[in-house]
Amino acid sequence: MHKLSEVFEEAALTLGDNVKDLGIYLDNHDTDRFLSSCSNDIMKFSNGVTLQHTWIGIPVMQMNGCNNYENDNNQEMWSFLFDYDEEKPSYILIKKLNEIRDKVKIDKINQKELLVADDFYSYARGNQMLVALTNQGYFKKQQIHHIVPNSPFESNTRICDILSNDCINVNEDQSVDIYLTNGQARVYIRESLM
Repeated sequence: MHKLSEVFEEAALTLGDNVKDLGIYLDNHDTDRFLSSCSNDIMKFSNGVTLQHTWIGIPVMQMNGCNNYENDNNQEMWSFLFDYDEEKPSYILIKKLNEIRDKVKIDKINQKELLVADDFYSYARGNQMLVALTNQGYFKKQQIHHIVPNSPFESNTRICDILSNDCINVNEDQSVDIYLTNGQARVYIRESLM
């Protein structure tokens, strides 16, 4: 996750305020589908999509990415154009992320890195959102715990993860105890916004 931090820092330094105008891709028509490149680990896909939709910039999805079409990486997609399965977890994830992007007006709020570790990456979007990601994936079958300092929330604020609906309280020192199980991502907002 340190390399991810370095790449994003370099982009911010190079592009300045224009970084918000960049498209954020997980894959495109010239590359393998993201799921193929991460051994079809749906939790790594979930972390990638969560980053893509909460990071500064414009998320750009490969056609039918939300339906997990990982086979035949660059197959024609016209036959799938109207074949969206709105019950698939990835479709539901993207829908939730787009709804919260709209609710907090994500394109209008700044971004601040909070904590970087080998297995964990966290950042805030203004004082509206705290995002926690991991690169561990589902198959590691472990729980990751980090205390994220300087959250964007006031002490004792009740915050909830939009992806799981789990709620916790911010610590007195404005830090947040975050647990990620089996590769899950978390996007915390104030309970009042749920």
